[in-house]
Amino acid sequence: MATSPFPPASSAADLAAAIAWRCEGATQTSTGWDVCCPTHDDHTPSLSIDYAPDKVLLICRAHCPTAGVLDALGL
Repeated sequence: MATSPFPPASSAADLAAAIAWRCEGATQTSTGWDVCCPTHDDHTPSLSIDYAPDKVLLICRAHCPTAGVLDALGL
């Protein structure tokens, strides 16, 4: 079983923040974070990292596949 590159997160909000700080241009929003997508040449944050009580949602507004974003982050 692979180990996580992150310390244990106490909440989805903590996990979202840990992911955001691995990316360039991280700014906190009311629902999570906006960051530069690590999958494409991004100069204006286009990746949203949002969270709910039990999950983290990654959405690239340039339509990068989530699997590609996770791979670029080493997750």
